[in-house]
Amino acid sequence: MKGKSYWSLLIVGLLPMFVSCSDGQVTESDIVNRVNEIYGKVAEVYDSRADRGLLDSLYCSNDWKTLVKIVEDTDIEGNEPGFFDADYWVMGQDWHDLGVDSVVVEQLAEREARASLNLHNCGQVTRVRLLMVLENEAWQIDNFIDVTNGLDWKASMNDYVETAALMLQTDSIGLVKEDANVEISLHADYPTGGATAVVVDSIRRFIAETMQGDVRLAGEPEQLLTSVYKKSYEDLKSERDEMLKDVSDVPPFSITCEIKKGTDTKKYVSYLTTYGEYHGGAHGTTYATGVTFDKSSGRQMGWNLLKDTDKPEFRKMIKEGLRQYFAAWDADVSSDEQLKDFLYTDADIDNLPLPAWAPYLTEAGMLFSYQQYEIAAYAAGIPSFVISYDQLKPYLTEAGAALIK
Repeated sequence: MKGKSYWSLLIVGLLPMFVSCSDGQVTESDIVNRVNEIYGKVAEVYDSRADRGLLDSLYCSNDWKTLVKIVEDTDIEGNEPGFFDADYWVMGQDWHDLGVDSVVVEQLAEREARASLNLHNCGQVTRVRLLMVLENEAWQIDNFIDVTNGLDWKASMNDYVETAALMLQTDSIGLVKEDANVEISLHADYPTGGATAVVVDSIRRFIAETMQGDVRLAGEPEQLLTSVYKKSYEDLKSERDEMLKDVSDVPPFSITCEIKKGTDTKKYVSYLTTYGEYHGGAHGTTYATGVTFDKSSGRQMGWNLLKDTDKPEFRKMIKEGLRQYFAAWDADVSSDEQLKDFLYTDADIDNLPLPAWAPYLTEAGMLFSYQQYEIAAYAAGIPSFVISYDQLKPYLTEAGAALIK
């Protein structure tokens, strides 16, 4: 969004420590004048067309420009959707009526300085701190800090690059074959690198085991898929042939397995599995669950993320999670009695059994899921819910807390 801009600089809060430029030393007024020059150009550039690259080339340090290039290259490689969804020059995605005031020099040394100012944009005021360095006899910006919103741009970029280097790289593998007897569909986000070798190997083995394949072929995706297909086909066809001895009209038996990468962070990666089988009858069976891998060890993490799960306060969160799930169906479960009517269990409503499958980590919190018939009718689907990390904090083991820190 472009609009008419104004620009005013008010120099306030300067300490009485000015040094004459005649002896070659820098004064606070030199820094303020430089800020004035820089942000005057910002207004000019954004009043015509935004050009972050031009401003960087003129007014940013070599270290800053190098880091920005690394981040942009990381985006191109596809490790993340993109880091620069906002602009550090205007502290936002849009710009309108740009302006600054209340410029203060907070610190001044021979070749380093720190200044802060109020940045006006789109009717909002953001306090911005600039870290500046002297390069080639000119003061250049080495970092932007959004004080109002607690965002250190340089630290965030470094963290982004570090995280991207540890992101798990995957390739989509799959096999779909069907005939009058058997239908088989296999898909997986197969690890190819990017993270530690130990976690890549662990996830490959997990994929092989989940597909009920030969783990010795975990490192050979095409051979693994072929072996899973052959074994599954033989088993399903044999089972269907037995049923055909007593029933004349039998639909094809089937297996569907989809294994997808979920949340991927510096410390862990989650994998989500949806597995379905049909062996005749009114309908098939499906389960959907996930598992978390510790990137440092490759270890699968589940219930060992939690402690004290038998405590009444923890079981209350389970009850409320189920209430949340059924309420999303517009079901009236406002009372415990109404919630109990939806559940297939004789357990006390305040001490419901935990899911058979362990929870796994997501961006929003830990996801718990009950499988078909485990705690509710088939029509209820797979009751699942997320409990936030803030709520779970007292119940995290040391290993669990370390992964989400």
